[in-house]
Amino acid sequence: MQWKPIVRPVIYNGQIYSTRVTWTFGNHDGFFHSGIDISNLHKLCYSPTQIKIIEVRKINNGKNPGGVLGEDDKFLYEFLHVESQLCDGDKINGGDLIGTFTAGERGHAPHLHFGLYDKRLKKYIDPLPIIGRNCYGISEVSV
Repeated sequence: MQWKPIVRPVIYNGQIYSTRVTWTFGNHDGFFHSGIDISNLHKLCYSPTQIKIIEVRKINNGKNPGGVLGEDDKFLYEFLHVESQLCDGDKINGGDLIGTFTAGERGHAPHLHFGLYDKRLKKYIDPLPIIGRNCYGISEVSV
């Protein structure tokens, strides 16, 4: 499967601003983080592949961070802390715009939480090795 970038590096005033993973997948002091958090200067995220949108969550006064849930035959995709114009049932291709990062709960800076649920294994998996560091344009991980 050919994956498209879900975020892209930004060139501003001749400088390349990379995408950063700000929180990794897995257990963190008794808290299980079901994906990776990504920050990026332009705050846009894109579909990595062809997916069907199964739920669009609207932002609700900071209580619901908003987001988009999608699926294909193998995975469920979580794009959280995202404001989107997509609708339930939309079918989108790899590289299509999902939405714009918003501020997360607890006053965090705008970021994307990207989670990947493997339907066959019936559990969340670390998306970074699956999609690949180069696909994100990620040049550094700061946790």
